[in-house]
Amino acid sequence: MNDWFERVRQVEASHDKDGDEEWAITQQLKNDLLVHRNPVRGLTLPLFDRILDWKLRRQRGRTEHHRDEWHLRISQLPWFA
Repeated sequence: MNDWFERVRQVEASHDKDGDEEWAITQQLKNDLLVHRNPVRGLTLPLFDRILDWKLRRQRGRTEHHRDEWHLRISQLPWFA
């Protein structure tokens, strides 16, 4: 079996899904989408808002992480200090 695949399986097996709030939110949203399935009417506004909140919260987190990393690196340049 592929070494990469085996490492991914080990990480998955060691992850505490019950203690991970983000995992629980994602699974609940996924289940709500499966139950909702109404292609004629589309998503309800509250469900649509939850999807946007979930997606944008992750994007904001990545952006803030990269911004903090960039500020740290640039502050270490000799001409910036």
